[in-house]
Amino acid sequence: MNHLVEIEAFVAVVREGGFSAAADVLGVSSPYVSKLVTRLESRLGVQLLVRTTRSQTVTDAGQDLYERSSTSLTIIAAAMDEVAEAQSAPRGRLRITLPTSMGGARLADAMATFMCEHRGLALDLVYTDTHVDLVSEGFDAALRAGDLRDSTLIARRIAVLDRLLVASPAYLERQGEPETPEDLRRHDCLIYAQRHPQATWHLTRGAATKRVAVDGAIVANFGEALTRFAASGLGIALLPEFYVSEGLNDGSLTRVLPEWTSGFPLSVVMPPTRHVPVRVRLLVDFLKDHFASPLWPATR
Repeated sequence: MNHLVEIEAFVAVVREGGFSAAADVLGVSSPYVSKLVTRLESRLGVQLLVRTTRSQTVTDAGQDLYERSSTSLTIIAAAMDEVAEAQSAPRGRLRITLPTSMGGARLADAMATFMCEHRGLALDLVYTDTHVDLVSEGFDAALRAGDLRDSTLIARRIAVLDRLLVASPAYLERQGEPETPEDLRRHDCLIYAQRHPQATWHLTRGAATKRVAVDGAIVANFGEALTRFAASGLGIALLPEFYVSEGLNDGSLTRVLPEWTSGFPLSVVMPPTRHVPVRVRLLVDFLKDHFASPLWPATR
């Protein structure tokens, strides 16, 4: 006799509240379910259910076995579903949110490639820099940049991207080029901030780190605007590479302290669940591969 069949029958009786209901769920007869539970009790040498003509009560031993076994059966069922789903083309609707601050067109190209590889999927793509509630708003996943808040969400880091110090050649000719991170304190810095006009830039060079308090006349919460201000000669900016790569390649921007950078993580977050859908796991794997090679043009 398969022990798992006996345990499955017992769990169904407890969960469904009776032998008849369990039999309906399992697609067998009620006497057969009763026989399986009796065999399980004999095998274990303990009474699991106290039966009367109208109901049954779970014993302490039965409750302990139910709690342990129901969890295991759920895991087994999820594993079987994953294997079965992986054998066929993924289906369903994938609803994800992406940050507009990372450059809509470039990420759109990446998602186009993903959808070409998985034509059985439907896609809802929402660009926003607001942290939406994935569960209440029905999202499968979100791509988020920076350090993540503590939460119950599942997180998978897919890359670490660089922020670069940049300025226009005209600004550096007029104000001089900083030679050390500390020199940034005497420069006009273009600051990314939501509210407070002051900032501390965290810079790294190999194992060395520097924290430099900077200030400047211009503060904005939109990286593209700060990129344009830097190209116009208004100061030095610390911005993600995807904002400044075009300016570095066409010469409107140049690297400042090029050996110093400021990295930030890029992660996919998902609602808490035991069973991550195959379509979401495919997306995570795709993005890891996509960000493993340079996504934006090579910079000077």
